[in-house]
Amino acid sequence: MQRTAEGIRSAPTREPLIDNILRAILYHHERFDGKGYPLGLKGGEIPLLARVLSIVEAYQAMISPRPQRRRKTREEAIAELREEAGSQFDPDIVNAFIESLQEEKGSPEQ
Repeated sequence: MQRTAEGIRSAPTREPLIDNILRAILYHHERFDGKGYPLGLKGGEIPLLARVLSIVEAYQAMISPRPQRRRKTREEAIAELREEAGSQFDPDIVNAFIESLQEEKGSPEQ
């Protein structure tokens, strides 16, 4: 992970979109409370796209079947996101994400 982080940080591109995507990938394991990795960034220090990606990735992992555990229902996953809002996840983004899920009336649970 250290080499990957160094490579991404030392290889800026001339394309802002690519830079933003690379930073999101690099920092999506940071936690809102500063206890994540690779740098221990906290709150607004974490790029916005990385904060969004961390929530989306966690939600997808929760609702997907895994060999080591059963998949969670949409309601269970939402409850876990709410529980981790403010510590693992940006609470404002969690609220917006949950609101968008709840607006999906009639869509199949995935």
